Amino acid sequence: MSLITDYSSLVAAALDNAHRSDAKLVAAMDRLVQLAEMEIFREMPLLQLELTQTGATTAQIPYPPGLAKIERISVNTYGVDTTLDYVAPAGYRPSGVGEPCTYVVENQTISLIPAPAGPYTYTLFYIADFSPISVSNPTNWLITNAPDVYFYALNIQVSIWTKDQEEQAQNIPLYQRAMESVQSKDRRRQFPARGGMRIRSRFSY
Repeated sequence: MSLITDYSSLVAAALDNAHRSDAKLVAAMDRLVQLAEMEIFREMPLLQLELTQTGATTAQIPYPPGLAKIERISVNTYGVDTTLDYVAPAGYRPSGVGEPCTYVVENQTISLIPAPAGPYTYTLFYIADFSPISVSNPTNWLITNAPDVYFYALNIQVSIWTKDQEEQAQNIPLYQRAMESVQSKDRRRQFPARGGMRIRSRFSY
């Protein structure tokens, strides 16, 4: 079996595993890959996909394309980084200008509260969405770094389509084990490799 490196090799591996390559199954593979991704994407995003966006502060921060989750926003005022607190839209109240201390997200717009009074800079840390794979978009982060997750998830969908309950039962724990391995590695990225962890109040200098 060839290595799984992209969409085509993933489909080929799943067909080889099913020992079938009839026209109906081949025609269904696009949809089965989509169903596999729906299951995968529910259990992610991952910290490996954390991106940053920086810029000069205005009353609003541009909403990055493909943003799935905001991790945090910091604003640098006079050389000091301050992590902003999130405020729900229902609790949002305009409060003039000054040093931003909170932010609100509404209609894919990130607004700083209060609006910046000076030439500050911001850093937005966020998790990006996965890009689904296809013939026209053959790779993404996951299939490059954890092709086994894709392989077992697709095998499950193929076995459901072929009504092969034994194959489905074999692949479910393999998929779960592969997914847990990726998630466990991701969780470890949240902590320093060595030394203590110091948490400083954003109001201490």
